[in-house]
Amino acid sequence: MKKAANIATLIVVLMTSTDVFADGFQHGNWGGHMWGGGMVLGPLMMLGFFALFFFGLVMFFRWVVRLILPLQVPTNNSALEILNERFAKGKIEKEKYEERKKVLLS
Repeated sequence: MKKAANIATLIVVLMTSTDVFADGFQHGNWGGHMWGGGMVLGPLMMLGFFALFFFGLVMFFRWVVRLILPLQVPTNNSALEILNERFAKGKIEKEKYEERKKVLLS
């Protein structure tokens, strides 16, 4: 009998300590919902979602821009190519061209 009374007391204590039976008595008419950890984690998760959303949006636009406007890599002309261009355009004389070409090829 004593064991049954202890179990009954435990059941009553557990049932009355839950928000099911305390609805309307704690935290206004909310009945205790969204209190505690949910009040902190909810806004943090929302901020994290928006941060990931905007990061993804920026990465998407960068990808689209790279598809539309491919990177133009500047050509690094070697000294010999520049010398050949200058000679072809008539900016330097043949003697200077041959002299500088020997220096570059040695």
